[in-house]
Amino acid sequence: MGRGRHSYSRWCDCRRCKNTRDRAEQRHNEEMSQFGNGEVGGDNHWTAPVHGTTADGQDVTASFGTDGRDGEALIARGHADSMGGFYGSSGQKGHDHFGPDGEPYGDRGQSD
Repeated sequence: MGRGRHSYSRWCDCRRCKNTRDRAEQRHNEEMSQFGNGEVGGDNHWTAPVHGTTADGQDVTASFGTDGRDGEALIARGHADSMGGFYGSSGQKGHDHFGPDGEPYGDRGQSD
């Protein structure tokens, strides 16, 4: 590619595109290091996941329903350290889904 300006491309090896990729990766890594603090993740219907501990000392990660899902909860065993670990990937969910009365909506074996 010449010395002229061009649009960012994740495939381009020029210094400008490489720096853009590096900054994006750094931001992503910083966000993931903060996963579970209640500020990373979540969407229009779920709060950002938080790390917690049950009354009997078991570590959990939880997200709570909002905007039409009030009272519902997503709960995973342990302190998930990434969105993929909590939300799951490749069709495999990383959490169980509970309704307002504690009834399981989707028992995927991810909580006790």
